[in-house]
Amino acid sequence: MVDEVRTIALANARTSGLNNDEVEQLRNVYPEAAEFARIVEGDSTRFFKGALSEAGVTVEGGDPVSQTFFRFDQDIRIDDAAGDLGLRPDELEQNLNDLNPELGVLRNSSMDRDDFTAFYVDSLCILSVVNENQPDAQVCADAAALLAQ
Repeated sequence: MVDEVRTIALANARTSGLNNDEVEQLRNVYPEAAEFARIVEGDSTRFFKGALSEAGVTVEGGDPVSQTFFRFDQDIRIDDAAGDLGLRPDELEQNLNDLNPELGVLRNSSMDRDDFTAFYVDSLCILSVVNENQPDAQVCADAAALLAQ
């Protein structure tokens, strides 16, 4: 990941109505991308990797938190969606007709994580109707209303 705060903030300083002092503060607070990357790497080495090493955990490869996030953010298939909804893949496939039709793509393909997230709460509410422990009714009503827009 590349930090873009400085670049975007400075590029939009005029349209944001910032004065010269505020622009100078931006320059002082947000380092350039290369400097920011150096700082992050130093922090990672000093704190994160140091803590792992102290705990006796192997310090090879990338940051496991970042790796988990990047894996989570990938397009999802029916196995992933089922796990997120607390089902086995075959259970989700049997119930796809009860959910928003856009989720039907999961039968044969993948779906962008953000697109799936838009349907998550509504799907969870529909699938939980038979469960003793169900999501709050107002949350379900709000999710359904949001999708109806």
